Amino acid sequence: MKRLSLLSVFTVHILLFTLVTPLYASVRWFDLDFYTDFPNPERGFYHPESQTFKESQQESNFLASTIEAHRKLRRTLFLREYYLNNYREDYLPQYALNIILQDFETCRQAGGKLIIRFAYTSSQTTPYRDASPEWWAKHLEQLKPILAQGEDVISCVQAGFLGVWGEWYYSSQGTGGNIKQQVKTDLINQLLDAVPASRAIQLRTPNYKQQYLNKDTVPLTPQEAFNGSPKARLGHHNDAILNDKNNMGTYVNRKRDMYYLNRDCRYLPNGGETDLTKDQANATKIYNDWSTGKIAHDEFYYIHFSYINHAYSAYVLNKWKEEYDANGHSYYDIISAHLGYRFGVQKSSLPDSVAPGGNLPINLIMANTGYATPYNERHAYLVLKNETDTLTFPLRSDPRFWSSNEQTLIDEKLQVPADAPEGIYDVCLFLPDNAPNLANDSRFAIRLCNEDCWEETSGYNNLHLKIIISSEASLNPNIEEIQTDLSKVYRSSFPVNKKILKDGRLMFVSQQGIYSMLGTKIQ
Repeated sequence: MKRLSLLSVFTVHILLFTLVTPLYASVRWFDLDFYTDFPNPERGFYHPESQTFKESQQESNFLASTIEAHRKLRRTLFLREYYLNNYREDYLPQYALNIILQDFETCRQAGGKLIIRFAYTSSQTTPYRDASPEWWAKHLEQLKPILAQGEDVISCVQAGFLGVWGEWYYSSQGTGGNIKQQVKTDLINQLLDAVPASRAIQLRTPNYKQQYLNKDTVPLTPQEAFNGSPKARLGHHNDAILNDKNNMGTYVNRKRDMYYLNRDCRYLPNGGETDLTKDQANATKIYNDWSTGKIAHDEFYYIHFSYINHAYSAYVLNKWKEEYDANGHSYYDIISAHLGYRFGVQKSSLPDSVAPGGNLPINLIMANTGYATPYNERHAYLVLKNETDTLTFPLRSDPRFWSSNEQTLIDEKLQVPADAPEGIYDVCLFLPDNAPNLANDSRFAIRLCNEDCWEETSGYNNLHLKIIISSEASLNPNIEEIQTDLSKVYRSSFPVNKKILKDGRLMFVSQQGIYSMLGTKIQ
């Protein structure tokens, strides 16, 4: 073993003492990248893959190569639709359950997450052929232990089972509002029991959730969020988003229901697909009135959209690619970059040095310029690392509450281990998956929108700051306290006179006009 001479050790201590304060400013601003798109877990454009269980195909058609190809296109979410039409009056065979388990393992190996839905038919031809409520209850009993084994790679579960495509409308139990409430209530109860308690179940309309909750129209509050109650687990999906005023019956009252989603989906998943096609009557007018890229961008901010289908409808998606904002970016690319969360460190205040065993105070201002927040449990860590040592500090701040279009101040004091090796450390932020088996896989960690911060191998976001750990430093260093100030987002772009809330969205008012947090001019 190579040993340091006493002179070498003395030299190192002198160097650390010299560097304790002068080289590193304690307060720093960071630039946010508003446009670059990159893959992040459980958000973005999703890819749909369906499979019908049948004896002639007892292997999954969902391949690792599919996930890998879509990850290169910045897609990490996959809607997995399982059709059970061959087993309407029979138990699911073991091969069907094995296919689902195989899909879970494929995701773990290839870096994907699943939105899951079960249905009995994709045919709109009458008579609509669901299974009976008795049989889907039996199928959910079979599926419960299977779903438990996929908790780590399940992003959320869409209610399914009832109606064509599992969308709760055209059904052998009735059509739309004619389906008995008890049928829907029983199915929701069975889903809440069968799906892992950590995962949300998405319902097709806000009204379905409100009716289940005994006509409770009060949105989820921060105090209720993530407490495991049905109200805290029932999210939303809209498979006719932007398709006319009420989205083909998704809304009973557009203004009231969208306000409900604005509040409820701060803590719950919301996603879906567009449904407007070019051959639909008045398609051009509907698109111009309800579906443009600008309208979609603003609406997705308002109702906190986390994901949307990249494959349907091509009519709408292609038009988004042809529309540009004032800065020359297509709305398709803007939407792709801002579905779900989009975190960045905007300002930091850290000490230059701290002694082993000391208290390390940190102030970080996190900006979220995305449409939504993470909806599954995930923790944040401050990491100090150099070539030989890594120190990891869990933060109390919960990323699920780093709200869309807002800033969050992380104000914490961390305990440095008494045996922490002395040295100069890089400062990183780490947001890994909550599942222990995925926690060290960088494909499931969150990347920040700060430039040149992502370390793909580790999943760390390197903030390019330094902290010295030295016995010559203070055990209780002080820092300059900082506060959130959203007007600073555009300090380099234009002077902001004030900030306002408009339709639930934060806006910045300057001499040049009113802008969204993304920088799109509103008026």
